[in-house]
Amino acid sequence: MMSYRESRNYLWSTSESDELGRGSFGIVFRGMHKVTGVAVAIKVPLSNVIVPAETAAREIEVIEKINHVNVVKLLGYEEEKSSRHRRDEPPKVIMMELCDGGSLLKILEHPKNAFGLEEDEFLTVVRDITSGMKYLRENGIIHRDLKPANIMRCIAEDRSSIYKITDFGAARELNEHEEYSSIFGTEEYLDPDVYEQALFADSTMPKKKFSPSTDLWSIGATLYHVATGMVPFRPIGGRKNPKVMHLMTTQKETGVISAYQMKDQSGTVIFEKHLPKNCLLSPDLKKLICPLLAGLMEVDPRKKLSYESYFEKVDEIINRVQFNIFNINKSQLIRLYINPNETKTFEDLNGVIHSHTKIQPENQILLFKDATLEGILETVTVDICTKLPPTAKNNPVILCDRVNTEVCWKPDKTLFKKKLFPNTVDYKTDATIARHNCSLAHHIKRQIEDACQKVNITYMSVQTINHVVVTQLTSASKENSLIRKAVHSMNSQFEMMKGFNQLCNAFIKFVPEDIENGSTFHESVKKLEGIYSSQYFEFQKLVEMLLQLKPSINSLLGSRVQNRFLMNNWEQSSGRVKSVNDFVRIERIGETLLNNIERPYGEISGDLPSLSHRRAASEPEEQCLHLIERNKMIQEMDKLEKHHVDCSANFSALNSVFSEWYKLAIAAYVQPEILTKDMKCLQEKILESEKCLNDAVRSFKYQLEKVTDSLTSLPVVVGSIQNSHNRKESVKAIRARLQELSRVQEEIQSNFKVNIELCDQLQGLLLNSFSETSETTP
Repeated sequence: MMSYRESRNYLWSTSESDELGRGSFGIVFRGMHKVTGVAVAIKVPLSNVIVPAETAAREIEVIEKINHVNVVKLLGYEEEKSSRHRRDEPPKVIMMELCDGGSLLKILEHPKNAFGLEEDEFLTVVRDITSGMKYLRENGIIHRDLKPANIMRCIAEDRSSIYKITDFGAARELNEHEEYSSIFGTEEYLDPDVYEQALFADSTMPKKKFSPSTDLWSIGATLYHVATGMVPFRPIGGRKNPKVMHLMTTQKETGVISAYQMKDQSGTVIFEKHLPKNCLLSPDLKKLICPLLAGLMEVDPRKKLSYESYFEKVDEIINRVQFNIFNINKSQLIRLYINPNETKTFEDLNGVIHSHTKIQPENQILLFKDATLEGILETVTVDICTKLPPTAKNNPVILCDRVNTEVCWKPDKTLFKKKLFPNTVDYKTDATIARHNCSLAHHIKRQIEDACQKVNITYMSVQTINHVVVTQLTSASKENSLIRKAVHSMNSQFEMMKGFNQLCNAFIKFVPEDIENGSTFHESVKKLEGIYSSQYFEFQKLVEMLLQLKPSINSLLGSRVQNRFLMNNWEQSSGRVKSVNDFVRIERIGETLLNNIERPYGEISGDLPSLSHRRAASEPEEQCLHLIERNKMIQEMDKLEKHHVDCSANFSALNSVFSEWYKLAIAAYVQPEILTKDMKCLQEKILESEKCLNDAVRSFKYQLEKVTDSLTSLPVVVGSIQNSHNRKESVKAIRARLQELSRVQEEIQSNFKVNIELCDQLQGLLLNSFSETSETTP
């Protein structure tokens, strides 16, 4: 039967299902406002604990001053109606905003989080707790009992998490240079000095004073617990072994972030400077978090992080740019945390990727959404991090190695083994084994999800690589078309110049050198012919280079684009392995099996309400039901393990098929690159030749004007030749040649303009080529 209690405006149930948390001085229940029905959290003092009036008053005084998104908000305080306290005493119950996601400790106690929170959620905790602590420090407040149990999760409208600091029973106002001597806190998260004073000091020893920095150790211990699912310092027996706990925290070296005691006879203490391998954080984030934890849990005051340094380090981590890549050669998803202050250019980004993958910058092929990353960022020269496209685990940048075409996938070997239940029934032991097996089930489910996600990315990579190859070849074809157009225009120029030379040479026989302007005419014609001859020889080399490229372009366009070489090959090969839809089904089966394991886990561990009804049954019936649940769990675990083996085998088969296709794909990718380099070389020569040709045309035009000017004395020329030819026919012939000269001159002028335009187009094309080349050159 439910038991309800009330104050003037609020009502709450004290049933176990409505209990939200429990501390040293009180219990927090779910309650509601009597009129509005708004759900709230209500903190009620423990009936068997006498809370000093000063402590209760201080908690309310502290909470009243706080107003921050990452600190639980005070709604009010009232006396409980059934309370027998005198009216002049402090209020007995405190009303706070309800955080419906539960405490961080309860979240960590779930088997799903046996190895810590997943990366994005962990970063949310780091960001929110740091923000809340920064606010408290700015307002001169120390918490003195920070731990996962005193951090609550609120669920926003978009289902994202907001973490809030709560329970200010031990909090007090304390400025930076002030100290305190009273002992508060929880053993696993206590600063070593406070721990020593609390457990080892006697009445003869003077009371030790502590600075506000004691909260920093608690923050470090809390963040380690969130990252790994374990408290950082773990002696055999836990709290029952305070001497070893004290040794661990006070004798550790700088940089140590955890320690555990061997369970053999030696009882050796092992110190660790790194997060465990089964921690769910990515390697790059681990490298950033370890120094932070080491600085927070530092014994030497000279090396311990200050609040300012702590806030700065967290800001630096949170503000890094997350960059997700998929290394095809290892079927490996990698998340990088890029420092925008250190990574400014594309070359810097290549260097960061090289440091994590060992793929040389010049061999990196980076693809994203059917394009090369170089192409996406081709206009970016500085502050590249601000322009990087948003990536995610399911939408990463594809990383290929243009030299190493081997695809080698190594399965995760961090799996631990399931435990079998003993023949006898022991509820406590069985609950421990059930939690272990349920944690393993969640770990297996993650690996199945990881494999299925990589399958999606592998199939996506096929489409992306094929699209980029086709795009490159199509682009090469367009570039080739523009080059051919430029060469054709240049050829037209040369034909005009050649025709004009022929016309001028025809005039020479009508214009003797000894007449007025005759020698000038002959000299100008020779110069025109010299200009033409000097440029035409170089032009013929360009034509020869273009003719050599033509078969390669046509061949690649035919096989790679028109005949769908890569896609046809993949469609034939992938028919032998599981499809994306098959792996979707595999993932769903894994989820079903996990749910089948969680149900008996809840029954065995007592996490389900139905357990209370079962406990009411007689002892034989209870044991029979208990054994049934144990058998169910082992049966479903066997199915899940087999399903995981099958999933790994299917993924391995897909990788084998993809590996063969990938060799063809890289060859298909590199061939257009080689072709593009040859075309860039030709573009450079054409651009250089066109500039020379334009200069030559200008000189040609100048000489043309001199030739035209030298023919202004046409009557004199006619008069000088009328004794040798019929006057009428001679004049007619000369006029016809002059008209042809005028027409050719206009065509040369027109072609010159066209050539200038083509030159500008090629110039732009070449600049783009130079830009791409510079981005891929180390």
